[in-house]
Amino acid sequence: MAIRLSREERAASSNRGATQLPPLSPAFLHEADAANWAHQEIGQRRDIEYGGVIVRDPTGQYFATRPVAGKGMQFDLLAVVGTGNDGYYLQPPGYTCVASYHSHPAQHEKMLQRNLTFDVRMAKAALGFLSGADFYRDVHDRSFFPSSYLSGPDGSLIRHTPSGSRAEFSFALWVQAGKPPDDPVGVYGGYDKFIKKISTFGSLNLIVPTALWGGSRGKVPPDWVVFEPFSSSAVTEQPLFTAIFPEASLAVTAAFSPQPETVESRIGVVLKHVSQDRYVATLASPGLEPLFTLDTLFPKGPDGRLQLPAEYRLVALYFSEGSEVSRVAARENWLVNVLFTPMQLGAAIREGSRTLALQDPKRGLSLYINTLDQALLKLKVPQEYLAAELFKRSSDGGINDSGAQAEMAAGTLTPRDFLRRVIDVTDLWVVRAGQVWREVGRVNKRSAVLSTEHPMTLSGSFLSSRDAALYAHEQIGNARAHYYGGYVLKGPDGRFVITLPKQSFGNPFAFMLFFPVGEQGALIPPEHYELYARYGSHPAPSMLDPDWVKQRRWTRQEALINLQVFSCDEMYSTLITGRVAYLSGAQDCLLEYAPNHSSNEELLREDLNPSAGEHGLARKLDRGVLRPADWVTRLAAAGEFKIVQGNSLWGPRGVVYSDWTPDFDYAPRSGPPDYVTYGSLFTTLNDASRDLHKRVHGRNLDAQACFAFILKRKGQEQYVATEAVGALSAGDLFDLDTLFARTSRDEFVLPEGFELHALFRSQQWSPKWNTVANAWLTLYFVMPKVLYSALYEAQRNQTRNLPIFFSTLDGALLSFRASPIDVKAGGEADTLLALAQTQLDSGIKTHFDFVRQWATKGELQVVRTSQCWDEVGIVSKDWAGYKTLAARRLSPAFASADDAARHALSSIGNHFRRAYGGVILKLVNGLCVATEPLILPPRGVSLNWIYPDASVASGLYPGGSTIIARYRSLPIQEVPLLLSALQKSVYQSMIPSAVLAELLDREAHIKREYVFGANGAILSYDLSDSEEEKLLNRKLRALNPVKGDLADNDYEQQLRTGALSPQDFVNAVAKAGLLRVVKGDALWGFPRTLKPEFALNQYIINPLEVRKVAADSPCSPIFTRALDAVRHVQLAWKPQAQVAVGYVLKAFGRDLYMATLPLVRAQFGALASVFAGDQLPQGYQMHGLYLCASTETIAPAKDEMARSFFSPVTIAKALIYMTSPRNGLTLPLYLLCADGALLRYKVPKSAAVTQWQNDLYHIAEGVNKGFLSVRDYIRELASIGELDIRVTSPTWGRKELVGALWSPNRLPHDFADDPYYHSFCGPWYFYADDAARYAQRMLAPFVDRSYLGAVLVPPRVGGFVAIDPVEERPGFGDSTLESLFWKDHAGFDVPETNVLRNYKIAAVHAFYKAMPSTRSQLPVDINLLANFVSSTDLDNYRSVIRSNLPDAKSIYLSCRRGALLKYEPAMTAEEAAMLRAWPAATPSVLVSQLRRMGNLSVLVTDGFWNALGPLSEHLEPVGIGANEPWYGRNKDEL
Repeated sequence: MAIRLSREERAASSNRGATQLPPLSPAFLHEADAANWAHQEIGQRRDIEYGGVIVRDPTGQYFATRPVAGKGMQFDLLAVVGTGNDGYYLQPPGYTCVASYHSHPAQHEKMLQRNLTFDVRMAKAALGFLSGADFYRDVHDRSFFPSSYLSGPDGSLIRHTPSGSRAEFSFALWVQAGKPPDDPVGVYGGYDKFIKKISTFGSLNLIVPTALWGGSRGKVPPDWVVFEPFSSSAVTEQPLFTAIFPEASLAVTAAFSPQPETVESRIGVVLKHVSQDRYVATLASPGLEPLFTLDTLFPKGPDGRLQLPAEYRLVALYFSEGSEVSRVAARENWLVNVLFTPMQLGAAIREGSRTLALQDPKRGLSLYINTLDQALLKLKVPQEYLAAELFKRSSDGGINDSGAQAEMAAGTLTPRDFLRRVIDVTDLWVVRAGQVWREVGRVNKRSAVLSTEHPMTLSGSFLSSRDAALYAHEQIGNARAHYYGGYVLKGPDGRFVITLPKQSFGNPFAFMLFFPVGEQGALIPPEHYELYARYGSHPAPSMLDPDWVKQRRWTRQEALINLQVFSCDEMYSTLITGRVAYLSGAQDCLLEYAPNHSSNEELLREDLNPSAGEHGLARKLDRGVLRPADWVTRLAAAGEFKIVQGNSLWGPRGVVYSDWTPDFDYAPRSGPPDYVTYGSLFTTLNDASRDLHKRVHGRNLDAQACFAFILKRKGQEQYVATEAVGALSAGDLFDLDTLFARTSRDEFVLPEGFELHALFRSQQWSPKWNTVANAWLTLYFVMPKVLYSALYEAQRNQTRNLPIFFSTLDGALLSFRASPIDVKAGGEADTLLALAQTQLDSGIKTHFDFVRQWATKGELQVVRTSQCWDEVGIVSKDWAGYKTLAARRLSPAFASADDAARHALSSIGNHFRRAYGGVILKLVNGLCVATEPLILPPRGVSLNWIYPDASVASGLYPGGSTIIARYRSLPIQEVPLLLSALQKSVYQSMIPSAVLAELLDREAHIKREYVFGANGAILSYDLSDSEEEKLLNRKLRALNPVKGDLADNDYEQQLRTGALSPQDFVNAVAKAGLLRVVKGDALWGFPRTLKPEFALNQYIINPLEVRKVAADSPCSPIFTRALDAVRHVQLAWKPQAQVAVGYVLKAFGRDLYMATLPLVRAQFGALASVFAGDQLPQGYQMHGLYLCASTETIAPAKDEMARSFFSPVTIAKALIYMTSPRNGLTLPLYLLCADGALLRYKVPKSAAVTQWQNDLYHIAEGVNKGFLSVRDYIRELASIGELDIRVTSPTWGRKELVGALWSPNRLPHDFADDPYYHSFCGPWYFYADDAARYAQRMLAPFVDRSYLGAVLVPPRVGGFVAIDPVEERPGFGDSTLESLFWKDHAGFDVPETNVLRNYKIAAVHAFYKAMPSTRSQLPVDINLLANFVSSTDLDNYRSVIRSNLPDAKSIYLSCRRGALLKYEPAMTAEEAAMLRAWPAATPSVLVSQLRRMGNLSVLVTDGFWNALGPLSEHLEPVGIGANEPWYGRNKDEL
């Protein structure tokens, strides 16, 4: 209770009270508003009393002091105000105290204990009303505090204003005296008598009423019965207002902030001062009918007019929908819930007309809408005559919406169109952005909600939302590092589509709309589509923290259940929106929940509400009180919970019942499923089959094959494929009963309007026991018994002949429509195919014979290509496959397989999302090359995939070479394992168990496997034939010997169940064979051989401290000149803080060179820090040394060459190694300067060199301190050796020898005078095409110039290298063509001393040429102008080929958009005449003639030349399948 000492007590006390006021509230219009602010600030703090005062400033604004805590159950006003020497309260400087306030603590139990006659209601009344002491002090201090406010613990706020009457004073004295009995002044009986008595003296007001006090607000009337509502509902005082704000929107926002979340709409108004920018809003109140009426807010004056606060005018109405309001709209209900309805807008217009006298005519009236998506909208309420198109006045004087509300309910008017109508009439602004209204500013037809400028990408159409959700589930696939989500939309045609999956935050079902990560706000559903359902996905178990699982004492099974089922938050969001939800809980699990509004579901919703706190299901699950399996059964009991795609944990497709058990062993299902799923709808049969092939190929199902049916809508070109069903044998194929129920008339129940149209079969894997012929047919075609089953089903009904689609294991899709044939048992088809099987088994008939035989018995077509079936179209009777097979692209040559593997990794790059693979070959010359990385097919890296038998027969395999290793990359992919972060990293980058199992199967010549981790590490394993390896082999054998799935082995099962840790698996592999780190990272450490129990996350040693290495350092590709190898290093090097060193090595007896990649080392001669065992790679000798400059200056900054050379100390260290005893020879030194120059330095073993080394100290000091310029220091070096500038920079401006008078910054040579016009060459390639591709990559992309180059054959070592391209310039006698090539002679016109004189020209390479013009207006000719070369240029290149016959064979054309073409001229008179004809042929005719006369092919594709291989007859861009790989999906992961 509040303590107020008497004046005498205060005067005698040493406590003079507070010296200054506590912090004040914002300014308020009325005293009661300030008191309400204090009441809200106290809130639920009901352990002790709080109090303060309310003051008024000179402008008439009111403030409350921030509540101050009292001592226990009492509050002393001296904690807030001070007193003078006379004991009177002092007014605070600048303010006048107008009221005091305090609160009562929640002491209900104590109140009942102390007052045995009280019931609960009376105890609440006693705590919510003035105590006797409160009343006495209010009367005693009324001269200073005219009023007092009491904040009750049950939410009420009461104002007491004493009257000062003698009767009141006498009653106060009676109370102060302890309420003595039998006093005529007093009142006796129940506590309500005491309350009623006080209300009769002064003024008692219920400011914030509660149900306890009857619920009425205002001054207590004389006839009030305590605890009952007032007898009159008339408004007697002003409503409560917000603080005063400078903007109306701020006042509206504040009007909602102190209110708890409600399920009903709330309204209010905004007032503005007539002359100042002061705005207040009434606190939000329930939206009663008629909506927006001011009669329930403001009192009326004697004249019956509404009385607003003095000097304030009405400027706005506002409303907010409740949290669970769901408006009626047949379409776009997501928008109608964040918008005003026609009825609400009509109510605002009506109220605007009624209250014109209360408004500022210059401002008019606005309507603020606080939407459910947390936005704040502002609508300029149009006057009635302006809104005549939208609203009309009815006969009773009301305003109606012209049927708009009914139209929206019926679906004939969408909320978007209604919104367009409104903004055509008046202005609408987004004042505060929300989830849907994400752009602040005026709403127009280009706003995100209304705009159609940027339509989103949608999937194809589906028959049902479930089918669409299943498609989304398949698109997400194994992308399980994040949450993903999106919409299932219903189109105007009743079909369903999805928005493509986008990354989501933790709950993909949260909020009214979906919020993709990284985008500006919510994903707005496209117009004309209904938001029908939401879908989302969960991450993989490897994203879980095992400690989080342990804290809840969950088993692995429970962790998986929790991860694959809807979370509590997701279910609450789903129940709030009321939409169907689909959850892709795992790659093999799709769940569906459809809200049904049952009583159980409503109970579930209450238990999921965040307000449930500790008693809610979320907290129970988190604490382990509720187990994950129990949570599933709660969902099953609440609504329609279904399994769309099941796994071993969830069971098969069907309804989830309340007795669900995880990992239950269900009996095999007989008959059709509860419902069939279908693919997307297509307009062609082939498109439907392609989509089905893409979805089922390579899924590695339990059965070796699966089948499906393609249906067609009667009378329309509309096709849809069913889901696939596994078939254990050929006899199980095409059983309609496995998918479709039958009617009472024994007809199959197909989707309405559809009929059976085609059959589909997909081979999933090949049994191990197959013979060679059967294995080939299983991989590339079908076995005879399979073909018979298909023919039987296609033709058993003689009225039809169904097309049959075969999805082959190698990735092709074939279509077969057989000619009519007797398919009965023992008929022609049965007899022919049985005989064919016998002949295949005996070897009389080959698999090619079998394919050709049946290609003539109908129409066999290739719908989607593979490596074998590589041409789309009808299969001919002489088909042999591999018609467009080309040589595999090969990397440049390397000295070691490890370096070839490193190059393959660099070709893929880090952080790849798809698996790539290839092989490494050892060529006849002992060099190693890697095949170009290709996207791995589901079968993995197999020899017949890289090099089919046909490639060997066609001479497309490098003759005499041996495949010595395979490599593959590991995509970034989360896994279904519960692992710590460290063990997860090991599992994700270790050689997979399946890969090791394949290696142990021992394909010919392959004894090594490389695996590229996603973070850049390379591991390799070499077979050892040890006993431990034999044990490893047994552990890695396929558990199913028939299927032979090597990924399903004992070790892998142990890893997935947690019985074996990934690190233990690595140790087992390290014991069995040679497991090496070829390229290290933070996890695997430096390159070395891994021993059992090795350490992970090793310390990375400082490069300057390296003394020896466990493996040879990486080396460059092989080059035919030493300087080319150094140039290769320079092109990839970026200057760093320290000087790096490398070595040039030469093969014994051959002109083959390579360079080690740059390393930072303390000593240049310590080879043990570069090469394992201090030994150079076998077969190579030291040939030179190179240095890469650092970014540090070597001289004072004023020296112009301070950053363009190396310090004397660095050069001296190099000289020591260069001139060390080596058969009387010194090594050349290559200097890669920080400014981009490349220098070559040679010195003899001479006294001058020795003397320079002896003077090193003085030279170094002179350069460092600026006494000796860098230029003079360089001249000194040049004087004792030969310093040659090979690549220029601004400082090293000219290609020349540095002499005694040399100076920097010289002008470069003219283009034609360049002494090194024929400059550098690329690495050594086995194929000329690969050398041309290298040159193209080095120059790309096209900017604005054309270039000319060549592919060369180096002497003695064979192979091919590409010379660096030269900018092409026209001229007569000095053109680039004439300068680069030796006119009418073979080779290059270079001095005898230039080694390039002995190189042969194998091809001319033109870059970025174009055709000047054409008279043709055909689109193909116009497009060819920038994508081909003129006949004149081609004739010039052909002349070079003619001069270099027979070595020269080809012309390469690098196109501006990225394609690489190859033309092999026929060298005929007809060809020459065609190229020299005038007028020149049109571009398309030119290309067609070249294709006919010579050989024109595409080596690298682009947007125009988009199909690899020999050019087809049609120049138009090819269609479906041109750019897709011949296996798998043509898409990256999400």
